[in-house]
Amino acid sequence: ETGLTEGKKCSVCGTVTVEQTEIAAKGHTEVTVEGKDATCTETGLTEGKKCTVCGTVTVAQTEIPAKGYTEETVPGKDATCTEAGLTEGKKCSVCGTVTVAQEVIPAKGHTEETVPGKDATCTETGLTEGKKCTVCGETTVAQEEIPAKGHTEEVIPGKDATCTEAGLTEGKKCSVCGTVTVEQTEIAAKGHTYGDWVTVKEPTATEDGLREKVCACGDKITEAIPATGEDTTAEDTTVEDTTVEDTTVEDTTVEDTTVEDTTVEDTTVEDTTVEDTTHEEVPTTEESTPEETTKEEATTEEEKDSCRGVVGAGVIFAILALGACVVAKKED
Repeated sequence: ETGLTEGKKCSVCGTVTVEQTEIAAKGHTEVTVEGKDATCTETGLTEGKKCTVCGTVTVAQTEIPAKGYTEETVPGKDATCTEAGLTEGKKCSVCGTVTVAQEVIPAKGHTEETVPGKDATCTETGLTEGKKCTVCGETTVAQEEIPAKGHTEEVIPGKDATCTEAGLTEGKKCSVCGTVTVEQTEIAAKGHTYGDWVTVKEPTATEDGLREKVCACGDKITEAIPATGEDTTAEDTTVEDTTVEDTTVEDTTVEDTTVEDTTVEDTTVEDTTVEDTTHEEVPTTEESTPEETTKEEATTEEEKDSCRGVVGAGVIFAILALGACVVAKKED
């Protein structure tokens, strides 16, 4: 719009004393009016303009429609034994406004199962029965330790050593688990302890005797006693007269060689003397011829000696045979 210069007029009669002149319009002095972005839920405005002097809008602002939500899924969460879960939800990815709220899923609670206990032994601790959840594995009833029982000892009998067998000391073992708590040690065999020699059978002239010594356990050691080699049973077996008075071999017939008494009384030979071992001349039924006489006279000294030996040997043999008879009689 145009303007007017200052003028004057009479205040009584109204006459204009100084005319006003038109002043041309200045035009608007524009400034920008900022626009506004639209949001998910609110409209926006475009940029405009207005006069800074009169405020007249020279460029009007236009409305920009609201954008609306850009939804995204909010993941849910499964409930556990002890913690609650959440259902799936939605929210705007631009402004974060929750468009679908999540709902709480209650905790499920534990599903219990029994944990077997363990009996205590003599040397190992045990455990009481417990419980745990089959889903999450959490222990709901803790197991407690049961102290070891310790051994229940019983005596293992020992064994005395003998002469030939080793023995054992007394030991101990647990009557429950069988563990040996005190080992048995070996006792060495004692060996035989024999007494003095005792004669069981006296030796004779021809047979060995026997002696023995005995251990307390009954074991025996025997040993032969050599035969004496001489007749110790006959008190008198001396031949009083064994002299051959005449050893001339004219007649070799022994007239009397009878032993008068060979009876053994109290194992003693009373009289074993050969009364007469002298050869007597026995008459021949025929006379000797001169040739035979000559032959007899021609007998050499060597033949006579031989005859004497034969006769002497016969006497000795008779004595030995008699002694053997006496010994056999005594043994019977």
